Amino acid sequence: ETFVVDGTHVNGKQTLAENIADAGGVKLSHKAWRNTLLAPPPEAEDQLFFLSWGQTWCSVQRKKAMRLSLEQDPHAPDKYRVNGPLSQLNVFSDAFKCTDRAKMNPKNKCGDGKGAVW
Repeated sequence: ETFVVDGTHVNGKQTLAENIADAGGVKLSHKAWRNTLLAPPPEAEDQLFFLSWGQTWCSVQRKKAMRLSLEQDPHAPDKYRVNGPLSQLNVFSDAFKCTDRAKMNPKNKCGDGKGAVW
């Protein structure tokens, strides 16, 4: 799948390193949080974890700033910093009961849905 912002494609080669870092960061932080619990959390707590992580990247940019970011920033646009890594984790799609056809639950996932980074 390609990611387009205001008619401009996100350059995956330019953002690759940071995409990997975002994927590893959410996977490791979720695992670390889970390791502090005495028992697996109810689904709602997993949902809150992912919602709070996603809110970190909640932002609005003017078109001119977004175009400049797409040209120069090694980070993907904020929307994709959330949707990209989370869509690769089975624990996310399980928490939200994503159907097999949901965009946030693609058929082909990195590492069979285990987020194979780290």
